[in-house]
Amino acid sequence: MRLTRWRDQSGLVGKAAVFWLLLVAVLGVAAVDTVSIALTTFKLSDVATEAASDAAAAFRSQHDVAEACDVASASVEAQAPALNMGRNGCKVDPPTGRVTITLKAVANTVLAHRFGPTEEYVEVLVSETNGPSNV
Repeated sequence: MRLTRWRDQSGLVGKAAVFWLLLVAVLGVAAVDTVSIALTTFKLSDVATEAASDAAAAFRSQHDVAEACDVASASVEAQAPALNMGRNGCKVDPPTGRVTITLKAVANTVLAHRFGPTEEYVEVLVSETNGPSNV
């Protein structure tokens, strides 16, 4: 009687090991994708902040919206050549001198860009504003 009980449970350890290995693999891929999205967001934020600061300084000295946006575009190009601001990436508010830079990029992910519910998180959109404070 005892021997048959052990024979009935012979594959449970192997099945449990395969289950845990698959779970660790899925969690590992999710962690890699999360880190990739976070790093892309931080990089875009840094580039946009620097570009907005440069453009605000240019607008303060020359009071020219087109020149400020050209300075912002050059700043983005210098920091990250693969990025571009696009048509509406630079907005200057002339009365306040505040400049808003909007950048968009796609994060390099392993699985998130292929999976419907997480697909929207792969496209990172960052908007940063800089200029004189309103205080």
